[in-house]
Amino acid sequence: MANGEDWQRVIALNEVPNGGLRCLERGAVRLLICRVHDEAYAVINRCPHLGLDLDQAAMYEHELVCPHHNACFDIRSGKPTSGPSVFPLGGYPCRVLDGEVEVDFANPDSTMDRHMRAVNAAKR
Repeated sequence: MANGEDWQRVIALNEVPNGGLRCLERGAVRLLICRVHDEAYAVINRCPHLGLDLDQAAMYEHELVCPHHNACFDIRSGKPTSGPSVFPLGGYPCRVLDGEVEVDFANPDSTMDRHMRAVNAAKR
């Protein structure tokens, strides 16, 4: 993880439909901002199964479903919930402040970071 924080406003919460997502680009980073009620989550717009874009994915509460192979992920943790992917989604810390969605770009949470945390937790 990087040191410090780099919170940047990326979109107003009301610009993301409840139960839906918006694809955004910030430099080389392609994000999906996913909204569930008044919460927002920032995940990488790339399925870890085959690396295909997720911007046409369906959302069911906190579950994101890849439009290509039906891999399903919990957007809170990135953890795969069903389908062909064994690797989690990467993401970034995300918060809603005064109706604005902010992402901490200094602290990416890669699929490998999430994968290793899950492996280590399973060993305990």
